[in-house]
Amino acid sequence: MSLPLVALVLAAPVTLTVNDYAAGDGPPGLVSNGIPFKPGELTNLNALRVFDGPTEVATATKVLARWPGDGSIRVALVQFSGTAKGYTFDTAAGMRTTTPGTLQPVTWRFPRLVATLPAAYLSGSYVMWEQKPLGTSAWDLLQTSRFNVINTEPVAANVCARTDQYYDSANSSYGIYVRSGQLQHLVNGRRWAHHHGRRQIYLTGTNVGHGNCPGGYVDNTRYTFVDSLVRDYFFWGDEESLRVAGLVVDNFYLPHAASWYYKAPNTRGFWTEREAAFAQLGLLAYYEATGTPMYLDRVRTRVHELKRMQADNGNRAWVHNLYDHDPSEGCGQSDWGTSSFMSGLLFESLIRYHKLTCDPAAAESLRWAIDDLRARNVATGDYAGRSLIYLSCPQTNGDYVDGMPDLDNLVSQGWAYAYRIGGFTRTADRDFALALMNTAVDDGYVGAPKQYNQAFRSSGHTVAYLDPTIAPAIVCGTFDGGTGGTGGGSGGTAGGTAGSGGTAGGTGSSAGGSGVSAGGTGGTAGGISVTAGGTGGTAGGGEPAMTDPAQGCGCSAAFAPGLMAAALLLALRRERRRSRRGRVYCSPRDEKT
Repeated sequence: MSLPLVALVLAAPVTLTVNDYAAGDGPPGLVSNGIPFKPGELTNLNALRVFDGPTEVATATKVLARWPGDGSIRVALVQFSGTAKGYTFDTAAGMRTTTPGTLQPVTWRFPRLVATLPAAYLSGSYVMWEQKPLGTSAWDLLQTSRFNVINTEPVAANVCARTDQYYDSANSSYGIYVRSGQLQHLVNGRRWAHHHGRRQIYLTGTNVGHGNCPGGYVDNTRYTFVDSLVRDYFFWGDEESLRVAGLVVDNFYLPHAASWYYKAPNTRGFWTEREAAFAQLGLLAYYEATGTPMYLDRVRTRVHELKRMQADNGNRAWVHNLYDHDPSEGCGQSDWGTSSFMSGLLFESLIRYHKLTCDPAAAESLRWAIDDLRARNVATGDYAGRSLIYLSCPQTNGDYVDGMPDLDNLVSQGWAYAYRIGGFTRTADRDFALALMNTAVDDGYVGAPKQYNQAFRSSGHTVAYLDPTIAPAIVCGTFDGGTGGTGGGSGGTAGGTAGSGGTAGGTGSSAGGSGVSAGGTGGTAGGISVTAGGTGGTAGGGEPAMTDPAQGCGCSAAFAPGLMAAALLLALRRERRRSRRGRVYCSPRDEKT
């Protein structure tokens, strides 16, 4: 398929900073890293030239991946002899004049010399799709100030990802590297991806390609992170990471049961959006690395099956039995609905698929789902109108009225992307995406690896999608139509398909009576401005001081005097809910997500 790509701007020389990395086990004096390129920038590998001042440096290079559509080079592995200092590379200075070197296979965990790139270049390369460099908002500061939560050396004995990097510490680290250009974020991504690909996946035997986890967990896609293995291949050129990614998609994701992609209305039995989501993300990532159509075709089939599931439930989100989803969560046996945050993971895969194909079915599927969640899953108690409840149980259940800030950033990208492909006109989508992010930053807990990864694995996309100055990697036109969920969905009337430039034809996103509360949304179309210092959050985006979750949660925050009484009342309400459930934790239903 030939897709319209972003307009090409000739590249200027880019700084390549070579860092002396003492922990490296690669050959002395060898610089070895992947360099990403935006679509259309590099079509001939010989046009990639590295310079030490005015002098061209002899390099060895290899194409790691190409962009779909135009076939231009997406990532190239570059190796050269160097020292720790600044170099530049250029793709518009003519053809290479030095004799090509011989590539050394990447058999090490880290090179002795590690090259890093500027955040503006990395974000603009789309190596992790649309991103923007870190700024100074509370959201920006929080992910760097609490990075120490995942910036740790993996323990070799932890062979199940559930144990140490649930929701993918490698992916979170690489995402922050793209937005920061900092060495610590790049090498931490490598630590966790290297650990995952060599210890946390079965490489042989009957479970080959599955997560190395006990019991039934071996069949959970949520413990296999192909997306991270592919980004690891992009940043380091490690063929083993790509090989293991292939083991997972070929032996686990391709034969994945069809029941995960269509469940008929009123059908009992366990189902969750998450299991489909991780498989879809892995197949798409592997397609990005290999260009093999089979993987994209499988995702296409499954996207259409998931959409059929939505249509058969009245153009809603992915409705399933919530008691069977998890009996301990308190829903009744006759309760049917959606998991907000598992849907957020499906949003991530739907959006990636839409960017790769411009398939209007994906855009309509997303629109149905976000309208349904706005109609049914928005908090009406604590965080009313600015957070999502965990499951859409009847709101007579007290556990499902207050919202869950810890998890809002997993799902915020759905509304942000809908705002973008709607031509930046449906401001209710923008405002709700901002409301979710603000609530997550002000009141979410990110003091443990799982919660940190939930907050930051994909929220960088939300920020980029909301900013009209950031061009899409692949131009799919606008989509502002679709029919919203029945029975209270806000929806929109049919108003155009992808690429048609359809005008706003819907009724907008009325939150089913909840609306978006004032005080922290108010972002302009030019980007995101996340508030700081909200309830339970320190000013400037710092992490609230919290005690060990096993012993209770405490927050250190500076409140305006007028907010003190409300804050105390909110804390008492939370504590009553925790006591009612017989446990205390900083993230409600933490063990279930």
